[in-house]
Amino acid sequence: MQKQENLSLYDSVISGLTPGAWQFATSQKLLRGKEELKTESISSCRSVIVEEALFSVEKELVVHRAPLPDKQGCYTNVIPHVVLKGAVGRECTNFVLLLLKKEELEENAQGSLRETTVQEYLTPKTGILLPSLSCKAEETASRVCTCLRLSLPCFDRIAPRRSELPFLTHYRQVYIGDKPEMDLDKDGIFTVVLSNRIPVYTEGVGTEYQAHLVCLSGLENYLTGHAAGTDGYEFIELLSLDHWSFSVTGKRPDSFRSICERLNREGSISDMLLRLPVREGMEAVKIRLQEGFVPMRYHTRTGDEGFCWNRSPFTPLKISGRKQKKPFETADAALCYDRRDAVFDVSLAAAFEAGRMAALKDGAYLDALLQLRRKAQKVIDAAYVKEMSGFCAGETYSESLSRILSETEYEEQPGGRLENTVHVISGPEFPDRDRERLEAYIEKQEERLLPLLDDEGKPVARWLARLLLFYPLAYDSLVPHEGLLPRECVRFFFIDESWRQALYDGALSIGLYSGRQSLFNRLIRKYLYQASEEASMEYRAGLYGQKPPQKAEYLSGFLIRADMVSLWPSVSVEAKDQKGNSLAILRMEHLAPEILLAIFDGIAEYIVVNEPEEALTLHIDTGEYPAFRGEDGVLCLDPEAPDNLIVMAAEKSGQTVEQTGSAALAKCFLTMGERTIFGKEEK
Repeated sequence: MQKQENLSLYDSVISGLTPGAWQFATSQKLLRGKEELKTESISSCRSVIVEEALFSVEKELVVHRAPLPDKQGCYTNVIPHVVLKGAVGRECTNFVLLLLKKEELEENAQGSLRETTVQEYLTPKTGILLPSLSCKAEETASRVCTCLRLSLPCFDRIAPRRSELPFLTHYRQVYIGDKPEMDLDKDGIFTVVLSNRIPVYTEGVGTEYQAHLVCLSGLENYLTGHAAGTDGYEFIELLSLDHWSFSVTGKRPDSFRSICERLNREGSISDMLLRLPVREGMEAVKIRLQEGFVPMRYHTRTGDEGFCWNRSPFTPLKISGRKQKKPFETADAALCYDRRDAVFDVSLAAAFEAGRMAALKDGAYLDALLQLRRKAQKVIDAAYVKEMSGFCAGETYSESLSRILSETEYEEQPGGRLENTVHVISGPEFPDRDRERLEAYIEKQEERLLPLLDDEGKPVARWLARLLLFYPLAYDSLVPHEGLLPRECVRFFFIDESWRQALYDGALSIGLYSGRQSLFNRLIRKYLYQASEEASMEYRAGLYGQKPPQKAEYLSGFLIRADMVSLWPSVSVEAKDQKGNSLAILRMEHLAPEILLAIFDGIAEYIVVNEPEEALTLHIDTGEYPAFRGEDGVLCLDPEAPDNLIVMAAEKSGQTVEQTGSAALAKCFLTMGERTIFGKEEK
């Protein structure tokens, strides 16, 4: 779905497969021209069972609940609903969100939840009404599910009638290119299940409610309102697919905007940068903290204790990439030492180790990297052997080793950091004149190496692209101090390009056990880094069918740690630059249920956070729509019954009753979405 289309509503979604057992068979024939080759048959067959009802719903499928879980407020005009990823349960439309008061749950000492298996749940029990269902797959039968037991009079009082079920589930389609990467439906489809009951508030008395998402498949014959066919049953057991609690009081309820505004206390982006609070103290310490560094305990190899400075790739400063003559091949080579204050800066060394550890955890990447090296070294082996015949000419090996170990270079880097670059021995080294001659010769073979990089290097570049966007890294590598991101806050940052380069070097340092491999690593670095950067620009764009952006000089982003992230996990975000142009999103993902990370191609001047369209609330004016089945807030949705909501909604919208399905009904009560701007005064 395109961004400009906003929101579409549907009564139903065409089912891919109907309930039952299915078999998928594939076969392949080999042809030479038009002639079929006589080879062994190549075929495959797989069986799939589609159940007639949902017995459980993964928590990850739920993207929003209304009213908000564990909140208090005057929700008497809210139609409770739950939003699920994708077209959940499109094989059946018998969903409802049952709304129960605390006293109703306790009626006849029932209402408690219990966990069991699907097979045990479907086993007949004396005096308990169960749905007429069967479980066809062994895997489903052993699945754990949650059961809710209610008294039959309570269920009969609040359950929808059979004719009302089609109006309680509708589908929304929205643009997902501005949402976090959370395995959303590629077409932007969400399932919304409504309650047939709205909360009731008694003046001065708070009421606790529980909402339970249930599937009524197999119980259709009992949804008559007259307890037909329930003789001999005292209770009914339902599968609770999802549930939460809230309280109805006289206070104004929280909204998307009110919760977001609690985070927007500091004002401009410069006041919300990712760094520790600066207090009174030594000037050198204050400068380091303002630059985004955090103090950390440092254990030296001699056993001494001290402290060092560390900074993540997310900094409050614009830092360009480090112009280095060759890549880091060890973490020690990336250590920086401040001679004035006698303190180490371990930022780049930590980045190197983070890249190395991420690489070691991924066997597929290691195989692809080593395969690339093996094939490329076959291309340059002949040149290597030929040039090494002049190894250490005019200089003994011990003299060469002593000279290289004594060479140290210092250079001032942006952001107040001193870089200490040392030569690293990873195999027999040779004098500069031999190295330069060898490199010059191999660089002439560039035309032979680049096709190899284009082919064998693609899997490596794709993995490194994710690394350059920090996907494989642990949270501690990105936020090394808890004070950087306290609860209920927004923090903006720039990306330290030198940190990314050290991270990249760490991932490529695996298996460098000879001078020949180190040389090859240095030669391909710039080409592979360029390919990885291009792939990083394409990664998210490829997920959503967008055009890849051109990499800007600087990258920026933000971190949000707040309840808002867990309450609206599929929140929509748009970043704007100084000219008001939208910035491409390179990565947006939850690091934890309450933490959202976003990285943009360019410098964000401010960000616009929009309430997700799939989670827009449904508000009903009970004075305008007095369509109740009783005094418990249960809505009448039966088009044949007097004073029903369907006829009222059709009259208000100028449609016929036949044209008013679940989507048209929802459209009558949809509210406008809210938004908040961080980093700029709203007009």
